[in-house]
Amino acid sequence: MITDVDRAGPAAEVGLGADYVIISLGNYSISNLEQLALLLEKLKSGQIVAVGLVWTDQYGAHQGYVS
Repeated sequence: MITDVDRAGPAAEVGLGADYVIISLGNYSISNLEQLALLLEKLKSGQIVAVGLVWTDQYGAHQGYVS
């Protein structure tokens, strides 16, 4: 779960917020923090990948992707 987003950072630029849950990175499913950390280590600085997310707001639960 994302707990904080730097308002000046790239996550905020694509609309990510606190309480979003990352469920995939590129073609890989994420089920725990260790998997996410290992995949992030393999990325090159500036590399663009699709990030799968789930979140809930006043309209209900949603799932989507950002790059």
